Amino acid sequence: MTPLLDDSELLQLGLQALRQNRDDEAIVFFKRAIEIEPRNAKAHYLLGCEHAQLGLRDLAIAEISQALELEPGLTAARFQLGLLYFTQEQLREAERAWEPLIQLPSENSFRLFASALMHLSQGRIPECLSELKDGIANNNVNEPLNGDMRGLMQKLESAGAKSFGQRRSNKSTDAPLPFRRALLSTYDRNRDGTGEDA
Repeated sequence: MTPLLDDSELLQLGLQALRQNRDDEAIVFFKRAIEIEPRNAKAHYLLGCEHAQLGLRDLAIAEISQALELEPGLTAARFQLGLLYFTQEQLREAERAWEPLIQLPSENSFRLFASALMHLSQGRIPECLSELKDGIANNNVNEPLNGDMRGLMQKLESAGAKSFGQRRSNKSTDAPLPFRRALLSTYDRNRDGTGEDA
């Protein structure tokens, strides 16, 4: 029996639900879209974003990883996957996730933000701040992400020479600010289905 709605229609319904803050309904729409078309990368990606918002890190990583297997060019998804690993201090996994972003043009904001966070993990604060500044200057499509990165810059500048990348002995299941906001804002541009690059 042919479904009444195809995966593209269900994806749009899910995006509409997100705009109206009906996250539970959005999750149902994304799951139905995947049931109809398991190779719908954006449905996997957005479902992973919803899992991240709920704090379901393993599910989020699995869905976003699946999205990237299906569509490696989803740069926002790749940035967010690395960010999920980064906020759990799984730095090698974050670097592996971000490695393709580093090959992007030097002015690409996702490349700059990923490189900045890699500098941060190694305690290279001046280099991190420089690339955050350049990333913000080159990102004219995702202002919420810029806001997150400005917040990080302020935090680093107020901390002075203290290493922001120092490991914590008590790891929380919640991402530290500003990254929790970034987990949501990285896919904000994709909510209208227009694309993924910042």
